[in-house]
Amino acid sequence: MITGRPRIIVDAREEPTGIVKLLKKEDVEPIIEKLEVADYVLSDEVAVERKDVEDFVNSIFDGRLFDQVRNLKSSFDTSIIIVEGDPRSICKRVRNARIYFGALSSLILDYGVSIAQTASIDETATLLACLAKRISRTKPSKPVTVRLPKPPSSLPPQIATLATLPGVGITLAKRLLDHFGSLGSIFNASAVELSRVDGIGWSKALAIKSYITEDVRSRRESGRIGRLDSMDNV
Repeated sequence: MITGRPRIIVDAREEPTGIVKLLKKEDVEPIIEKLEVADYVLSDEVAVERKDVEDFVNSIFDGRLFDQVRNLKSSFDTSIIIVEGDPRSICKRVRNARIYFGALSSLILDYGVSIAQTASIDETATLLACLAKRISRTKPSKPVTVRLPKPPSSLPPQIATLATLPGVGITLAKRLLDHFGSLGSIFNASAVELSRVDGIGWSKALAIKSYITEDVRSRRESGRIGRLDSMDNV
């Protein structure tokens, strides 16, 4: 049935989340389909991938997220990732927040993906509805279609993540991955094991290990205490 409401194509696997019902309350018409790319298609040019915080973090380290992003970028001009949940829990799920933020930086700068944070499915539905309504006002009305992903041309996700480590570019990232086989093995390797990779060396291995294992939470806390002390002396 054709209506004057904005339409969003929703992947069938998203229906159990309850977002479809919330979209209807937002005066948006959800169309349920089995999608190969994206969770929500807002137009021929805009698509959204939704992830809760736990899945978002896990998908960074197992490489799924970068595969999904490459498919999104090859199929749509504008790709958006909605991270749903409490962002404060991220630091509890990773040993070093720098690894997480390094991957986040790669998504934004290397892949050109927009990242949006919501606290719940209610906020996610509201954001999706606002996006759909904005698109319907600024773009000529036409049927929403789904494109199939093109062959990927970007860097492999593991290489992109490793290239954010100190002193590690694309070449050394490939050597590390060839040597250890997975991101998990690299992050769990000792400095001695890292130094055995051609081009890494002892000093660079120490820098990488320090970067991976540094607890930035304690550093942030000490910085906060220092600022409070300085305020007391004013």
